[in-house]
Amino acid sequence: MQPDIYAVQKDGVTIGWYATEEAAKNTAKATDGKVTPYYIIDK
Repeated sequence: MQPDIYAVQKDGVTIGWYATEEAAKNTAKATDGKVTPYYIIDK
């Protein structure tokens, strides 16, 4: 199952949301942050 959205976090703060893992990884590398995948679950 693919994550729905990726967040880039630095120092525990989310600094951006990305639709693709590649874009998130590029931003994380540039900002020294980390990528966290999120799954959107409908109830």
